[in-house]
Amino acid sequence: MPLIAMLIVFLVSAPALAVDNPYAGLAQPDAARYKACVARVASEPDVARRAAELWLENEGGVPAKHCLALALIALERPAEGAEWLEEAARDMAMRKGLDALGADGGPDLRVSLLTQAADAWILARLPDRAYRALSEALAALPVSDSTKRIEVYRDRARVSAFQGNWQQAVEDLSAALALDEGRVDLYVLRAAAHRHLGRFAAADYDLARALAIDGDNAAALLERGNLRRIEGDDAAARRDWERVAELYPGTEEGELALDNLELMRADP
Repeated sequence: MPLIAMLIVFLVSAPALAVDNPYAGLAQPDAARYKACVARVASEPDVARRAAELWLENEGGVPAKHCLALALIALERPAEGAEWLEEAARDMAMRKGLDALGADGGPDLRVSLLTQAADAWILARLPDRAYRALSEALAALPVSDSTKRIEVYRDRARVSAFQGNWQQAVEDLSAALALDEGRVDLYVLRAAAHRHLGRFAAADYDLARALAIDGDNAAALLERGNLRRIEGDDAAARRDWERVAELYPGTEEGELALDNLELMRADP
């Protein structure tokens, strides 16, 4: 079960299959072929894999490699899938085969391929490769594209957390917050990293900022409960976790709060 043992706020999600067709601008029938290939990934991944391999033999290029990668990930071969995603991203950077297909060689698709590769490397338990893919994605993004840069910084911070490199996580989250000071999730993530580094005052500051923006934010309340418990203020920790359990019954956050309360009762 990927990364469930990690702190909830640092969970790295598995790569989602493409919903929109990023190759819709390709000359037909290439766009339709990509759409048909990806449609098979969820229900018949091995069929999709064979179709993508056949397409590659006939100069399918980036779209074929993308579909092949998604099929391999669905077949629980994430490292192979990640390699194909990175190869597709390299092709985008070099415009290899794209001119003939009429595809756009801009950074958006390349960054998407690299972030999907990072997710696959995490599934393969190879966080160093995930970090490298996300670093390449950041380098490919224009400085002016703050929205995407924030997401990549956040994802790279999660990878650093998975590696136990909490200081690097703090640095990436600080870079993301410099681009948008209103992101509650980034404050919560940075608070958790500060907590792991023993910087309780810094963690408290970030949680205060997060809760000033959203006073009932589940992740912020859970994390503040963690901090209060470590600091020895069990009454405050209990209040935060009870608040989460009350506000978010039946959710993952609510269940975590109940688990924490049960652990507190078992180990007062």
